Amino acid sequence: MSSSREPTSRLKPLFLLLMCCSLLLLSACWDRVEVNDIVFVLGAGLHETEDGMIELSIEMVLPQQEVGADAEADSELSTYVEAAEGRTIMDAIANLQQKVPRELFWGQMSTTIISESLAESGMQRAMDFLARHPGARLRKHIFITQEDPVEIFSTAPHLEQSASDTMKELARMQLGIEVDILELLKAMDEESIDIAVPLIETTPIGQGKNEKQDLQINGAAIIKQGHMTNTINMKATRGVLWLKDEVEETIVTISPEDVEGRLTMKMAQSSTSFTPEIHNGKWRLHIYAKSEDDIFENASHLDPGDPDTIAMLEQELAAEIKERMELALQIIQKDIQADVFHFGEIFRRHYPDQWKEAKLHWDEIYPEIEVNIEVETTVNRPGMTVEPIGIPKGEVEE
Repeated sequence: MSSSREPTSRLKPLFLLLMCCSLLLLSACWDRVEVNDIVFVLGAGLHETEDGMIELSIEMVLPQQEVGADAEADSELSTYVEAAEGRTIMDAIANLQQKVPRELFWGQMSTTIISESLAESGMQRAMDFLARHPGARLRKHIFITQEDPVEIFSTAPHLEQSASDTMKELARMQLGIEVDILELLKAMDEESIDIAVPLIETTPIGQGKNEKQDLQINGAAIIKQGHMTNTINMKATRGVLWLKDEVEETIVTISPEDVEGRLTMKMAQSSTSFTPEIHNGKWRLHIYAKSEDDIFENASHLDPGDPDTIAMLEQELAAEIKERMELALQIIQKDIQADVFHFGEIFRRHYPDQWKEAKLHWDEIYPEIEVNIEVETTVNRPGMTVEPIGIPKGEVEE
């Protein structure tokens, strides 16, 4: 019996030695960071000063103070803004960290703002930082502003808990162009692709002592070859969305000829298709847009229940949509000559052989592309009622 136990007893010291050695491989929590030691960054803004320095501004979550059992906690998320300058972005971050007693945590950052001055001088510095920084999330929204980003972050939103949340929700509603960091990086990596980035600005609300600042998207900035070159208004921006097949929700008001009053329609769904053609050295692009709409307001004497009236409204609506698309083409294709519509990518997919040579002088080909637009609209529903309200039957036009 004693001899059978000897091998087991000999293995015990070896087993204990292996256990002790394995403890050396455990990292434990030597690099842990407590929540009380960090501050969450919600948004970051980059601005180039007049002397060529980089100003970094951030919107941070203000830690909530502890309250007693009988006190009521403030449910609103408070934020505060801090800024610092540096020769580079990382230099500015280091100077900013000296002003903040907690470690900056970038994992919750939802928006990035780039000022007009920095965008005009070149987006390369900002995008290189965002591509390299481990805390930057590439699927988060990016905006251009003609103001100082500090002013954007310093607004006091009414519905959202922070300026960054407000910008995120404005982009999510897709009332204008929506661009994330990854999309902008891809556009800058392609020689033939330019891009439009939404413009964010402050807007006053209220009057007198009650006047405050809120945020709104007002048009877009055109980024061509890594530099901001121009801006476009919201009407032209709507045309860009149609030409990129990115319209999610839109409202169109029309004033039919020889008809008193206006009608407003809301788009239910839409689609835009593209057919490129190269014939005898001539580049053409046929665009077919289709939308289904509902009447939401009738401030005219027209009867939407009449088939002839509906047919006329569909023609008027199609003409209005086509005008928006043609306006965007005139400004961006002819005047600015920036391929934010990604026409080059459309031709590359259909004509890969011709594209190999054409991409070398795409800047010459693109403005000369003949674009033909056809728009088809369908008015499906006149609303909860048909005849105009408050108009005597004898005055209703059919």
